[in-house]
Amino acid sequence: DHHQKMDTTPPSRTLQPNCDVPSMNLDGNGGEKSRSPLAIQTTKVSLLTDDELGSFNLSSANFEDPFSVNIDELEDGYSAQQIFSESQRTMGYTFDDLIVLPAHINFGVDDVILETRVTKRIKLSVPFVSSPMDTVTEEAMAIAMALEGGFGFIHCKSSIEVQAARVKAVKSYQNGFIARPACLRKDQLISDLDLLGVSGVPITENGKIGSKLIGLVEKKDVDFTEDRSLPLSSVLTDVSNITTCLHPCTLSEANKTLMDAKANYLCVVDEQGNLMALTTRIDLIKNRDFPASTSTDNGRLLLVGAAVKLSQHAFSRSDENGRERSSSLSPYSTRSPTSPKFSFEHFKKMDKLSLDGSKSPKQIKRKDNETNDEKNGNEEEEEEEEEYQLRSRALVEAGVDVIVVDCLHGDTLEQVKAIEWLKSTFPNLEVVGGNVATASQAKRLLDAGIDG
Repeated sequence: DHHQKMDTTPPSRTLQPNCDVPSMNLDGNGGEKSRSPLAIQTTKVSLLTDDELGSFNLSSANFEDPFSVNIDELEDGYSAQQIFSESQRTMGYTFDDLIVLPAHINFGVDDVILETRVTKRIKLSVPFVSSPMDTVTEEAMAIAMALEGGFGFIHCKSSIEVQAARVKAVKSYQNGFIARPACLRKDQLISDLDLLGVSGVPITENGKIGSKLIGLVEKKDVDFTEDRSLPLSSVLTDVSNITTCLHPCTLSEANKTLMDAKANYLCVVDEQGNLMALTTRIDLIKNRDFPASTSTDNGRLLLVGAAVKLSQHAFSRSDENGRERSSSLSPYSTRSPTSPKFSFEHFKKMDKLSLDGSKSPKQIKRKDNETNDEKNGNEEEEEEEEEYQLRSRALVEAGVDVIVVDCLHGDTLEQVKAIEWLKSTFPNLEVVGGNVATASQAKRLLDAGIDG
């Protein structure tokens, strides 16, 4: 009968319990009982009906013992020893090939140690270093990196003077003892203090360090003084009312005196009352707020690095917006494209003679080099070699701690010679080289004296 209703009753499911559960699939009339949507599923028991669920004996069910499970069988993935073992040395992995699986944590965040070294002697609290790029690291970034326990390399895409000034800005951020503080005389004006741009200045007899201390003028003393032509003697705090300590003293002793006095400045004077040094409360706050900063052993100065390039010949060109941008040559090149050696006529001449078979390009290039050397006295090569040396000398004088030889490919004779020159000229300077990708390349730089 096509009018007969379709049977929508779900097919019966055969239960296969592995426990003592009575079979109650049929009701008294032989019909199938409805199954409850609220049923449970055990390890070896199928879904149960309402009646079966009511008569189910949990104590007689055959569950697996969780304590009998082998923990090693539950481990997912592979360990680092398995992935990077000797048998896998021929395998290469990219970032997308490996996924770090979460594991059980039985320690606190404070127990994690991230200390590492950027060179043989310089230790970092966190493994972060900022790149010597003009869009990444200048003095502000280098200071921030050092305060947080990292390290910053100031880029060299600027003049020697500007790069050296940026290094000095990092080194002067945290003073410890200020050996040469700015000083003024008591007959000088408040406007002279404004020109210094400091928050406080010692007043001495001749306005210089090493002379008798008379008093101290802080910015708070003159903030609301409208007449900036008044002499400093009218607003200074007398020496009898300022905090001092006797020279010589250690930085820790000076800091303790400063904390006990709750003062902003501490003047270090000798037995005759002459000013010898100055320290401030601001440095104490920096040491408290940034205990993991990358600094010298006494915590006085932040550490900073700077980059030098072996090939500084660059030319300016404009992009589609008309802005000038600097474009460097290949790391293998030591000549500017504006040089006569790179003229189009030169290359045309080389190609023509090479096709004729009369002379090889190397012979033509050697002859052109000899002609230009005789004409220019090889000045260009001397300037190229002298530039990175002058830059390195200025950076060392500014107080740089590490110099990185910035090069796209580090396994070159030029970089080896530069490293040898840096280490022989500045034995206490840390030098970083690269880039290299193999152990043999790294060994050549290590043999040259590289530190990182």
